[in-house]
Amino acid sequence: MLSRLYIFLALTLSSYRVFSQKVIINGKEGDRALTWNDFKGRPDEQSSYGAYTYTFFKTQTGNFTFKGDTVKWEKPIEYWVELGKDSWVKKDKRSDTLLQHEEGHFKIGKLMVLELNVRMKNEIFLKNNYQLKLNGIIKEISDRYRALEKQYDSETNHSKNRPAQWKWNQYFDSELARWKGNQQPAENSR
Repeated sequence: MLSRLYIFLALTLSSYRVFSQKVIINGKEGDRALTWNDFKGRPDEQSSYGAYTYTFFKTQTGNFTFKGDTVKWEKPIEYWVELGKDSWVKKDKRSDTLLQHEEGHFKIGKLMVLELNVRMKNEIFLKNNYQLKLNGIIKEISDRYRALEKQYDSETNHSKNRPAQWKWNQYFDSELARWKGNQQPAENSR
């Protein structure tokens, strides 16, 4: 099921060379594999899908100062991805295959946040356009990951196409490792 990519921005943004990322599952910080117990929401019995992964993103910024025309953060910008409490699964649809597929949606969220971190770290924001530039970067990246989610669901047929699901699993693992190493992936790697 296509998870919703929401970005809640508490923005008064600029640039600082230290960024951080958090992964939150059911209110607890930690990056681990999902389990069906993480899907606490009430299932939508009208939906044709067996599960739904609700992922959202937040960013928190502190005060900033201007150094000449450049914006500098006094504290790091924090980005985090969170598995939302509205994620659900129908009891009769629980399977390892479906859980693996839903985990893929959550991994797309992790990839988006990692890319935001790297991109923001490498950008220089100027006093006269920092908010506009920041909003443009966030929109560009979030649009790309929304499209990636649609492609993921289409190619895997929502977990039913096992060979495609396996290829996507490999892709997610490879990209997560690359981004965590702060190396940008090659263009059009998917």
